[in-house]
Amino acid sequence: MWACTVRNCGLPLTLDERRAHCPSGHAFDRARQGYINLLQPQDRRSLQPGDSPEIVAARARHVARGLTDPILDAIVSLNLPGPIVDVGAGEGALVRRLGASGFDLSPAAMATAARTAPSLTFVVANADRRWPLLDGSVGSITAVNARVDGVEARRVLRPDGRVVLAVAGTDDLDGLRTAALGAAPDRPRLDGWVERLRPHFELQATKHVAVRVTLDEAAARDVLIATWRGRHGPLSRASEAGAIETTLSWDLAVFAAAQPRG
Repeated sequence: MWACTVRNCGLPLTLDERRAHCPSGHAFDRARQGYINLLQPQDRRSLQPGDSPEIVAARARHVARGLTDPILDAIVSLNLPGPIVDVGAGEGALVRRLGASGFDLSPAAMATAARTAPSLTFVVANADRRWPLLDGSVGSITAVNARVDGVEARRVLRPDGRVVLAVAGTDDLDGLRTAALGAAPDRPRLDGWVERLRPHFELQATKHVAVRVTLDEAAARDVLIATWRGRHGPLSRASEAGAIETTLSWDLAVFAAAQPRG
């Protein structure tokens, strides 16, 4: 399923306990945490790509509180065909639930994910570049609050494959946004994501998933770190509000490959 990312190679990778390697002799060692870094120099924009350890840790605590269970449960209930690859896998919560594989730009995220699920495959790669996957090798692609390139998704999916996106709902974090920002303006809707995929995929189903929760100061701080990258102003204003009642919501969309017209 995985492909070598060395320029002009793209041959299948064999993964073992120590490394990944292709028939041309290109090899990628496993990090001590268990993930494999396939990111090439031309595919990175900084020396520390992706989310920082602080942001990854905040998201991991958010997941550990069970606050993302509604959307994870909704995706698991789809019984997607495998193999499944999670794009922008973060700290690996959905990958663990699905028994899937995942890749993310952040080494910190993949280190956390690999430590919590050593039997699963986690790869550092840039979803905005060519994906490190072989043509037609994937049964389903999932992405929670992560961009999916329609061309790459179509290339790596089998003809009967599925793409599942989950993005923040319009009312997501309404109470927290009011406390932190002074207002709760509408967040981007699913429509824009659907339009990006429409040339390559057909929308099959959508579902709104929402739950009302009360966040204590620690939980609210973690959401703010993960969402607004720890900006001081929102953190300070939210901490003054004490416990905050808010909505957690997602819009879920399932896509199938568009059939040729003729």
